[in-house]
Amino acid sequence: MAAAREVFVERGPAAPLDEIARRAGVGNATLYRHFRERQSLLHAVLLSVVGRMADQVERAAAESTDAFAALERFLHDAVDERLGPLCGLLLDKGGQFPAELSSQYARVEAAVGRLMDDARRDGRIRADVDLQDVLTAMSLLARPVPGSDHHIADVHRRLQLLIDGLRVSAPHG
Repeated sequence: MAAAREVFVERGPAAPLDEIARRAGVGNATLYRHFRERQSLLHAVLLSVVGRMADQVERAAAESTDAFAALERFLHDAVDERLGPLCGLLLDKGGQFPAELSSQYARVEAAVGRLMDDARRDGRIRADVDLQDVLTAMSLLARPVPGSDHHIADVHRRLQLLIDGLRVSAPHG
């Protein structure tokens, strides 16, 4: 799954399955035995990532006394998991996720929304920032720019710039 996640992020949904098998250290037959179709592999990868992220952000929201810090940690974790670049891979022509994936993503949105509400109530996040602003910006920052080296440290630096801009103390107009 990790190999498939990385290859799909790097090369998109049409990435060669042979490359995924090679990176995973398995033969093509093993890959095809578990995933007969590309879509089923894409679905499994994204469901795994989104489910794991939903668990992490729900746990952070429940346990955190500092909602802004928990939101910041989630955003960095989501970048590490490649959540943003993967999300666009399984949208249907109407821009919708399959039902099972949609319910997992709804968990992410609900928990992030709670963190943002708590951070707003604590006076830590700008009032003019909404859930879609944050998730869209994180997703766009995490996507590889064609023709560039995509170092994760650079992505985290840019994400931190975004996070710093979410703080109430950041000038805005």
